[in-house]
Amino acid sequence: MRVLISGAIAHEANGSINQNFIGACRDLGAALAGAGVEIVIGSDKPHTADRYVVDGAATVEGRHRVWILRPDSDDRPFADQSAAVAKRIEFIHKRLRGPVSAGRVPQIQAADAVLIIGGFRGALASGYVAPALERPVLAVASFGGAAAELWPYLEPYYIGLGDLSGHVGNLREPWRAENADLCVRIIKELVKRRVFRRQPRLPLGIYLTLLLLCLVSWVILFTNPLGHPSYSFFAMLAVAGCLGTILRNNLRLIFDPTATFSWNELFIEIGAGLLLGFALALLYLVGSLTITGKTQAVLQPDDFQRVAVVMTLLGLGGGLMIEQAAERVRRWFAESFQASGN
Repeated sequence: MRVLISGAIAHEANGSINQNFIGACRDLGAALAGAGVEIVIGSDKPHTADRYVVDGAATVEGRHRVWILRPDSDDRPFADQSAAVAKRIEFIHKRLRGPVSAGRVPQIQAADAVLIIGGFRGALASGYVAPALERPVLAVASFGGAAAELWPYLEPYYIGLGDLSGHVGNLREPWRAENADLCVRIIKELVKRRVFRRQPRLPLGIYLTLLLLCLVSWVILFTNPLGHPSYSFFAMLAVAGCLGTILRNNLRLIFDPTATFSWNELFIEIGAGLLLGFALALLYLVGSLTITGKTQAVLQPDDFQRVAVVMTLLGLGGGLMIEQAAERVRRWFAESFQASGN
């Protein structure tokens, strides 16, 4: 795995560099090297995170690979490297055409993930470009700058990281040395879960087969009812609940770029959609009972298709709008219990 480092910090009033920033970058370099992660950088300037991340990697036993991607016209970074860096760091230089800004996309494409700490306009641009290239971005906002500005934009991507999602907030607080290992774990989880990848996000073959099966089942039940029309009536309601839930998942994946597909979530929502569709059907039957004195569940063949369409719409609504349907059912039951109490 390769991780691109992007970030910097302004000089302090006396011209020095914030020592906490230097220490954090060295912690990150050591954690990345210890985890066998290759580092991608673009500079060795004293105010950048790149230099100190490499220094940190050089403190870990073994030989570690660092990729340097810079424009052709620039000086050679780390030409004055120390003996410790020369002993443990293997630099691989790759020259890019154009100015520094033109090399930003190739740098991101050369890595599996991007880590931003502090930073200015360049780091901010990387933070916005990387998700478009489907590369995970982890922002360390402890030192402000571009990382802090990117945090509200990136935070939704961090919610679905399981146990780690509760610890990501530590990266907005004052830096602690143990945060370096946390960063490595989060980056690996982001890459593993493919959180920033938009395609493919679900097993399309199985999903499409399930969708077609539901549609075909509904058409068969509608045109050729079972022995007793009421059986087809409720079977079509169940199929409609499944279709509504599938439609809900499709819309979420289309309109929410951070959404990921989960079979567990799909089946839980299908169960909720079926139950809510059944509850809405009960409301329909209660209304019929109140007006006509009998329910429409006892169907005549001539009435089957008319009532089945209505019930299918209820099932689709229950699956598609789980929250709204649940609230409607809750209010109805609350009002019914209140009326019976009075």
